[in-house]
Amino acid sequence: MLGVAWQVSAEVLGGMALGWLYDQWEGEGSTGVLVGAIAGIGVGLWTLVRGSMRVLNQLEHPGEKARRGEDADRKGGA
Repeated sequence: MLGVAWQVSAEVLGGMALGWLYDQWEGEGSTGVLVGAIAGIGVGLWTLVRGSMRVLNQLEHPGEKARRGEDADRKGGA
């Protein structure tokens, strides 16, 4: 779960950095940083929800991933 926290933080900081670069390029105030931060928060929340849904699915169906891999090997794999 700590990895998800780092990933969400990196996405917010990445959005802010892109916004800052846009501000430097356009000579704007801090509009780019604000928009970048909001976009980063949105992407971070989306990542958090996707990760949570994946963990929840694994808890509800613990052996499903292994079975899917075995089926793929039988169909056309090596």
